[in-house]
This record gives sequence, structure tokens and C-alpha cells, in this order.
Amino acid sequence: MFKVYVNGPAHFFFYTVKMTADYSNFPIQVVIVDEAMAADKDFIAKKAHGKFPFMETPDGTIIRESTAIAGFIARTAGN
Repeated sequence: MFKVYVNGPAHFFFYTVKMTADYSNFPIQVVIVDEAMAADKDFIAKKAHGKFPFMETPDGTIIRESTAIAGFIARTAGN
């Protein structure tokens, strides 16, 4: 499953990702990061640059920046 991590469902840069996934009929799992998750050392290593949103692919690849995530979704969905 493709996981998109955000710090809240109303995060401004999440809209591009969400609309692209919805339009492309591309399944994503939205993970809203809470304080406990944000403090976890494995999550901190994943997050690296400290910004949201970012996406984790099933093979563990991390994609950062909302436009890069949206482009990946569109290409992968064939749109």
C-alpha cells in the first residue's frame, strides 16, 4: 500500500496529492502523524527533511514534495 504521511488532513500541500489520487483512482493510505509517531526514531529517519507530506511506496522508497508525489501517482496510474 502506498502511504502518504501528513500532520493533519487539512494540510495545504496535501490537497494536490489527495486530488491527484482521487482523480486517478489511485489507492493511498493517509497516515496522520501524531506526537508519539513523530517522536519515534524510525519515523524520524524516514521523514529526514522535516516537512509534510511525504509518501512511502510498498518497496520502502520515500518520495518528498507534494508535486513530486502527485506526478508519481499520475504516472503510476497511467494518467
